[in-house]
Amino acid sequence: MTCSEQCHEELVRRLVAEFGEFKKVVRMSTGIAYKVPTRDIIERGIREEELDQY
Repeated sequence: MTCSEQCHEELVRRLVAEFGEFKKVVRMSTGIAYKVPTRDIIERGIREEELDQY
């Protein structure tokens, strides 16, 4: 949670710079790995059933 849209964008920019544009997320039930945008993880979180869209 940030104080404004500008603060949010700055936070996301810094986190992407530190952790990379994408993260490898592994579905535990199948062991399949997905390349998920860091921004999506920060802003929405990721549910297992949403991984197929990546």
